[in-house]
Amino acid sequence: MQMVAWLRDHKKRGMRFRSDNDKHGLVASCDASNKTDKHDSECQRSDVIQWCGGTIGMSSAKNAHTGYGSHTGYGSPANECMAIRVAAAKVRKFRHLFEQMGLMELIAEPTKV
Repeated sequence: MQMVAWLRDHKKRGMRFRSDNDKHGLVASCDASNKTDKHDSECQRSDVIQWCGGTIGMSSAKNAHTGYGSHTGYGSPANECMAIRVAAAKVRKFRHLFEQMGLMELIAEPTKV
């Protein structure tokens, strides 16, 4: 609810959310790199959660597990799978928030990831 209060108090600041731009509803995008960091062997991932044309959640971090770089044989599919897991967990949190707010029409359809 802190996020909702902040949006209410700062509605003229930042991104613009438009009611006529809700044809896609809640949408999540994510990506992961297959290039490992030479210091800790972890790969970078990022995700963006959007609603009504504006970003409501975004992060960029390293994957939680090491040793999934191209030198171990797991490669890109493992890194992408870890990035999708993080994005899907955030989608679940936002869907739960919308449910608690009584906005059931926003989560009537499956969320695109």
